[in-house]
Formats: sequence, structure tokens, C-alpha cells
Amino acid sequence: MKKLALLSLLVPALAFAQPKSADDYYKEGETQYNLGNFLPAVEAFKKGFELEPNESKKAAYLYNVAQSYRLAKDCGQAVFFYKRYLSLKDNDQKKPLSPQKRAEIEGWIKELDDCAKQQEALRQKQPDGTSRPDADPNGGANKPGGGDGK
Repeated sequence: MKKLALLSLLVPALAFAQPKSADDYYKEGETQYNLGNFLPAVEAFKKGFELEPNESKKAAYLYNVAQSYRLAKDCGQAVFFYKRYLSLKDNDQKKPLSPQKRAEIEGWIKELDDCAKQQEALRQKQPDGTSRPDADPNGGANKPGGGDGK
């Protein structure tokens, strides 16, 4: 009886431990994307790309990664993955990219390139110091015990 109870607990654990397929990761990515959880969506779509055995389906995962990064406001990563997507689609004889879709993506790349440059400039800008919680926001220090120093 104990063995049967133990086995009934172990079977779901083993089923849970089975590796996911590319389709499972796609579904997880789509769910996270639809919930607005863009970085978890990125990770799921990347895993799906890694596991996808059908080369003609891989570009869709890259597109989804790019879209997720764009909506997560990570402009540099979005540009990278849109360019990778276009590169794969350039070699896709089965499902070529329409001129309208290419133009749309190239427009995003241009906008995102500008955004990435701005984000990088902000990252490179050195902070000018820190601010104490009790400091005057106009530059002077607040004195303990009163606002006017008396």
C-alpha cells in the first residue's frame, strides 16, 4: 500500500521533470507575452528556438524574441533579434517575407537603433553623486530639528 501511494506521488513528479518541447516553450512565451511579462517571454521563445527541429520555423521564434525585447524597451536587443530574423527570412524559400512586413521591421530597426544609442549614452553618463534622504532638493542641506535653521 505504501509503495502504491509513493508511486502515485512519483508519477506526476516524473511527468513534470520531462523536458519541454519547442512547442511547449512557444506556448509559455505566448502566455507570458500576452500577460505583458516580456522578459520571461524572451526566455521562453529563446528556449523554443534552441529546441525547434524545423529550420523553417526558427525565424518565428526570433521575431517573437525581438517583439518581446521591443516591448520590454530593450532597444539594443530588439534590433539584434530583428536583424537575425531578417537574415533567416532572406534565406527562406518556403515562406518569404512580404515587402510590406520587411519595410515595417526595417522601420522598427531604425527607430530602435536611435533608441539604443540614447540608452547607451545614458548608461555611459556618470552620476554626479548621491542625495541624502534629509537633503534639500534645491541643493542646501536641511538642518535637523527645523526647516528654517532657527
